[in-house]
Amino acid sequence: MKNKDMTLEQRITKKIQQAQDEWSEQYNRLAKHLKFASGDQWEPSVLEARNEDKRPSLVVNIVKPKINRIVNPYRINPLGMSVKLPDKEVATLLNDKLRSIESKSRASEAYEVAFECAVTGGIGWIHVMLDYLNDETTDVEPRIKGIVNPTSVFIDPYAEQMDGSDAKWGFIINYVDKEWAEEEYGYFDEKTETESAVKNFEMYASWDMPDNACPELMFYELKEDEFTRYFLNDGDFVDEGSEEYTDEVKESSINERMIRKKTLHCYKYIGGKKVDEKEFDCNYIPLIPVFGDRILSAGQSRIKFAGQVHWNQDLQRSFNYYKSSELELITNAPKNPWIAEEDSIENYDDDWAESNTRPKAVLKYRSVVKGGQQAPAPFRADNQAQTQSVINSANQAIADMDITSGVNQSMMGDQAINQVESGLALLTKENAGEVTTAQYVDNLSVSIEQTCRVVLNMLTYSSDVERSESMINDEGLMYSIDTQWSEVITPQIMNELEVSVEGGSAYEGRRKEALSSLMALGQAHPQGVSLIADLVASNLDHPVSDQASERFNKALPPEIRGGDENQPEDPRAVAMLQQAQQQMDEMQMQITQVVEQANYYKGLAEQLNTQLVDNQKDRETDLAEKQIDSQTKMAVERMKQEGADRRELAKIQADANKQNKDLASEIMKGDQITKRTDADDIIPQMQGKVEPMNPIEVDFGEEDVTEVDF
Repeated sequence: MKNKDMTLEQRITKKIQQAQDEWSEQYNRLAKHLKFASGDQWEPSVLEARNEDKRPSLVVNIVKPKINRIVNPYRINPLGMSVKLPDKEVATLLNDKLRSIESKSRASEAYEVAFECAVTGGIGWIHVMLDYLNDETTDVEPRIKGIVNPTSVFIDPYAEQMDGSDAKWGFIINYVDKEWAEEEYGYFDEKTETESAVKNFEMYASWDMPDNACPELMFYELKEDEFTRYFLNDGDFVDEGSEEYTDEVKESSINERMIRKKTLHCYKYIGGKKVDEKEFDCNYIPLIPVFGDRILSAGQSRIKFAGQVHWNQDLQRSFNYYKSSELELITNAPKNPWIAEEDSIENYDDDWAESNTRPKAVLKYRSVVKGGQQAPAPFRADNQAQTQSVINSANQAIADMDITSGVNQSMMGDQAINQVESGLALLTKENAGEVTTAQYVDNLSVSIEQTCRVVLNMLTYSSDVERSESMINDEGLMYSIDTQWSEVITPQIMNELEVSVEGGSAYEGRRKEALSSLMALGQAHPQGVSLIADLVASNLDHPVSDQASERFNKALPPEIRGGDENQPEDPRAVAMLQQAQQQMDEMQMQITQVVEQANYYKGLAEQLNTQLVDNQKDRETDLAEKQIDSQTKMAVERMKQEGADRRELAKIQADANKQNKDLASEIMKGDQITKRTDADDIIPQMQGKVEPMNPIEVDFGEEDVTEVDF
């Protein structure tokens, strides 16, 4: 049967059954993980066996502190809703209203519970609903509620967005006292189909429906109505079925498209009786999930979600085993059996039998001789507990948990580590730890942004007439205005606005941040403390902070204080302010002089440095020129000397050749030389034909070579 042909009860029954089929495995694991983080960490069968054997079963919960280390920074600096718009005035108005809704709803607690559940087991929830302003009016306003039991909420399992914005239906089941339900709503005995489905619905196997209770069901579903939107030449549009729509508009339109308008239907059931029903324009199911880590198991097509317990439960169980074994070894060490000769404790059997259970001042025994030797006195077997290997294994389990959880020991405040490592190393480790667990805060931010969208959608429905609205500005001050939100939050505004999350935008977080910044500013500029003393006092957390702030404010000059400038001023305050102003002026003059002197000396230093650089360059240039000139002159002189030497050598060779030639010529002609005694010695030595001598080659380098022939 199709949904449109079903009755409301039939649709609800179908969705409950579908939710049971799709979410049961996830929620069974979630319930176990929540119990595990609470300290139920031993398997029931193992715990029973150890109890029967009277063995210790310790639980040293390390997972829970690691979860708290991830969640506590949010507790210190809570997140809050915020919007951004081109129109700053409307943006301020909406942000002030969002702060008021968060404050009245105690939204920070709702965010915290959802965040802790997501970090622990993988899923937490935020519920947005309409509630009466007070008991004296029928006006309603959005409220943000926390869900302590995350396994009581179910949404469309086919929704894919991390914030559940594409879910088409969802519901939440709680339990109320049956007698109260009968008195309040006239609870009756006959069973409707819805009541039967809710009563038989098992949230998870380990939890049962409380005695004398009946279920309370809040069911949400989105319905879509289709209509045609016609776009005109002037840029405007007209919707089919509206008051402006006519056949002429349809004919004159330049374009058209199909629009789906969503309407949220809310049904509240106590047992099987419908006790409330609402319908208003809203695009989202007001059940917003906060997810942890996404996991995909083998053989499964759907994404599941897990938290810190999923990654650390095996290591935590191992650590519990190691600690229990360590205790067992230490406890059993003094109870190790005695080793003694049977005859030595004869007649003292009772005393020795009780020696491991009752303290004995004296244990008597007899000295006996065995084999001609004195038997030793009774003694215990080795009673030193062998615990070192167990301790090492336990420490290794802790180190492994640091890796799987992303939270290291320095982030947990381990003094032994903090004293050894430097501050920079510790800061680096803490920053690394914040990065490894950033997915949890990011998922929470996405969910708070979706919460903001749901609140704005509901706000237009809750205020369709002008009324007085309570607001809280960014300084935490409350004020009231008369407005009609359906006129402020128009479709155009909804299309333009951008939702965001501000860290510490809740007043408490902003107050602490402002106080810290003001104190740091006062330490940096002590002379200006009097000008911000009223702001410091207003952000202090004590009963008389407002009175102190008011007194400091009266001591401010009118242009800073504001308000009535004609109000008489305290002469002492004026004198103090004048003195402070004079001191500030003197300090400013001194600072100006110091800055001017510093600039003068800086310029002088730059000039000297420039001159030194220039002089150094000049000296280097002169030295280089002198070296080049000296080398050139030496080369020229060397070349001159080499030329002269070559010319002298050539002259000597030429003279020698000429003399030889002349001498040979005289000999060949056979001239008798009678007057020279040398000829008589030379001629007899020469016999036969005298061969001409080989030419003598002289190398003159670059000059021409002279060849001399005989």
